[in-house]
Amino acid sequence: MLKELYYEQIVTGNMHQYNELISMWIPYMREIYKDDIELINESDITLEKYAKQRVDIQGKRNDMHFELVYTCENILVGFGFCAVDLGGIKGIIDPGYGYIMEYYIVLKMRRRGYATKLFQHVTYLFKKHGVTQMYLTPDSISGIPFWTTVGFKNSEKIDPDNNMPIYEKRIE
Repeated sequence: MLKELYYEQIVTGNMHQYNELISMWIPYMREIYKDDIELINESDITLEKYAKQRVDIQGKRNDMHFELVYTCENILVGFGFCAVDLGGIKGIIDPGYGYIMEYYIVLKMRRRGYATKLFQHVTYLFKKHGVTQMYLTPDSISGIPFWTTVGFKNSEKIDPDNNMPIYEKRIE
């Protein structure tokens, strides 16, 4: 049964939140990059540095959200990282789109509706910031089926930073 969720913005320097994030971050990175020879061979310490870089920029903008997701019983479900893309991708994505950068539901909590509920929350955040279009670069294994189910379409554009296809969705 789907439980209500609550969302907690990660605060730079909050070690409890950081440890909660890291408990999911390493499995997340191992899952989405399992076919990337370079990244899959990275140490956990190196992968943790990627999380720290993201945590360290929290609080600098009110339109950047890196949130832990919990059930009402305080069970950790996942995390999401999204922001208004102020610069866009020159010639590909206009500034002002919502960008979903990281998105993860703990393996044992999947197929219960939590990813959809988190997506509804992300959409709400983008609407609050006046965003009318959002994008992401999903992983091909579990990401694409989920994102197309919630309405994202392959734009036929490629992100030059990671060479992945860009999926877009209009916010209604």
